[in-house]
Order: sequence, then C-alpha cells, then structure tokens
Amino acid sequence: MKAHLNVKKEYHNGICIDWFEFTLFEHNYFDVICILGLDYDGIEFIDGYGQNGYNYSIHFNNITILFGNRDDMGVHVRMTGDGCRNFEKYSKIGFDNLIKVIFALSKFDQAKMSRIDIAYDDFEGLIDIDACVSDVREGNVVSRFRKGSIIESFNFNNEKKTFKTLNCGRQGSNIWITIYDKLAERRSKDIVPDCDYWVRCEIKMRHNNADRFIQLLNEGKPMIELYFLVLNNYIRFVVPSDSDTNKWRWAVAPHWDRFCNSVIDGEKISLYVAPSDDYNEYKLVNYVTKQAGAAVYTYIQKFGISDLMKQVDGKKYMLALKYRELLSDPDEAVLSDIGGDNIE
Repeated sequence: MKAHLNVKKEYHNGICIDWFEFTLFEHNYFDVICILGLDYDGIEFIDGYGQNGYNYSIHFNNITILFGNRDDMGVHVRMTGDGCRNFEKYSKIGFDNLIKVIFALSKFDQAKMSRIDIAYDDFEGLIDIDACVSDVREGNVVSRFRKGSIIESFNFNNEKKTFKTLNCGRQGSNIWITIYDKLAERRSKDIVPDCDYWVRCEIKMRHNNADRFIQLLNEGKPMIELYFLVLNNYIRFVVPSDSDTNKWRWAVAPHWDRFCNSVIDGEKISLYVAPSDDYNEYKLVNYVTKQAGAAVYTYIQKFGISDLMKQVDGKKYMLALKYRELLSDPDEAVLSDIGGDNIE
C-alpha cells in the first residue's frame, strides 16, 4: 500500500509552465545541458533508454534530453510538470532566459518548440468547473474549437463525490484547453495537498502555436496577460438571450467573467501564423543543405541528379505559399490569407 504524502506549502492563485518541450539543432547534448544552465556540480544526469526515434537519452529530475540518430533530428528536450518545477529550482538561467535563447536560435532554424503548457491554478474557487460543465451541456458556450469532451469519475466510498474534467478541443492538436479538478487528481496519486480547493485551467500548445506563444513572450507581453488573451480568444461561456439568436453576441456568464477577465478585460489574441511567415532564402538553403542534406546527397549518389530533378519537377502545382512567394517577383508576391485560427 502506498503511504499518503501530506504536502504542506503556501498555495496562491497564479500561472506556471507545466510542460516544456523543444529541439535544438547543430548542438550536441552537452551544449544543451549548458544552454539549460544545468552544467555545474551537484547536477548529475543519468543514462536512459532511447525514445521517439532517438538512440540515447539522459535525464535529471524529470528533465529528459534525447539525442543520437539523424543529424536533422537534433537534440530534444522534454520537461514534464515536475521537470519544469525542478528546472526552476536548479537552472542558473530560468525560463525567461531559456525562452529568449530558443527564440533567438529559432530565427536561424536552430531551434524549434514542440510543446508548451501554461496552467492557471485556482485555490480560491475562482474557476467554477461545475458551472462550465453545465453550460457545455446546455449549449451556453461559444468556442473556436469544434470538439470537446467531459470526463467524470467518482469515488466508490462517497458516491455523491464526482470529479470532472472538461477538454476543449482535440487532445494532441496544436492547441487545446483542459479544466479539471487538480486536487482530486493529486489525491488519486496518494498525494494530499494542504488545501481544500484546487482547480486547474491549462492551455496546451504545440508546434506552430507553441512557437507563436514564445514569440509573443519575447515581444514583452507578461505571461499571465498573454494566457488570458489566448483563453479569451478560444472559449467563452455565455448567458442565453431571448432577443438574440447569435450566441457570439450573448453576454459572458458571470462565473466565467469573474475568472477570464480577472486580468484582461475583454481583449483576445490569436496564435494563428500565416504559413509563409518570415520564410526566406536563408531558411530554404539551411533546410535543404543541413536538415535534409544527408537525404538529398544519398538520393543523388544512388539515382543521379537528373532523376531527382525529374521527380521534383512534377511537384510544381503542389508548392506551398511560402515557396511560391520565394519564386515570384517581390513586387508580385502572393498575399497571405490569415482569415482563420489554426485550431482543431
């Protein structure tokens, strides 16, 4: 039987990074350890198994570094929620500086975000998860997401006690939002926090949306402000109106207004990025010669450059916008269509 762990600490409403995952190119694993600010005595990485196509891994307190295989795979770093807390504790640079480094390297295609989760933890009853679930069931919600799910679990020893999770969006897509009973989750793992209420509202962003989020952070927006700007853009619980059939014009439900506008009043921001955003000749050359260079070289040696040109010549009609813009005259460049949000 597991021993119950009674966790005592100060609990205050606020946000934190709860997952952080990225890849660095043109760096070895020791370079990455230095970039993370974990290159000093007392930090010992332990050898692990290969994962996700990488041959090797090392890890320290839920911070995992994956490396070895093709050159274009780079070195991958994954921090779970506990890993993020340990990074904040042991790193010499912290998240603010790490994000600046990743953003700077990304301009030269030497870094790429895979995932960042931003969680708001509520210990005061600011987030009413029961009201959110009720609104979804009654259709009193507007969202840019097309799909979602409600998960309920119960305690066999207390049939009246149920635990709810509300997923907004499709899990694993470029962005989704989860609202859940964090206190119940911790108790299910035999961890008993010294608090009576803990609900978490978490925004999970991957790939382009994760890149866009750290770009906005580097433009100077405080993380808590950016969190609510994104949240307001993707979902809103509303009060039905007898005089207006358009849900998007309905007033925000008081329980949601109390939370989502507690920092930002009515503003919103999209994470959508046009496909051709900032794509240039340098990035094209860097990708073909470095990330895909080994594959291109092998193909030419095996089949010849004439065969390569024959194979790719038929792809002209499939060119993405960013490639069409590079081939066109600068004065006739195709304009980007940013009329929607990159959501699932």
